[in-house]
Amino acid sequence: MESNKTPMPGFALAIISTSQMSNVEFKGDDRFDLPSSGVLVKLHPQDENKTFDDNGTTYGSLINKTVMWAKYAESDCLIFDNELQKDIVFIALDKLRAYEK
Repeated sequence: MESNKTPMPGFALAIISTSQMSNVEFKGDDRFDLPSSGVLVKLHPQDENKTFDDNGTTYGSLINKTVMWAKYAESDCLIFDNELQKDIVFIALDKLRAYEK
């Protein structure tokens, strides 16, 4: 299933990680201290081929990979996505700090 929400240019849609530790789920007010990571699931089409490093790696290559963003990055939208049945966030691409290969 895919989200019907599409980020604006310069933003990515990510499913927020519920934990960075096995067997620990964040609930209630802890939700605001969630890990600053998740699985990138969607970009605006014009951002998919933009490169972010000297090797020519594109933002589109990060789709379905775990990405990490600045801990207190301003996320303009943190919501529950009914299609994905997960909490999602729209995060600015310039706030991304790392990814898992």
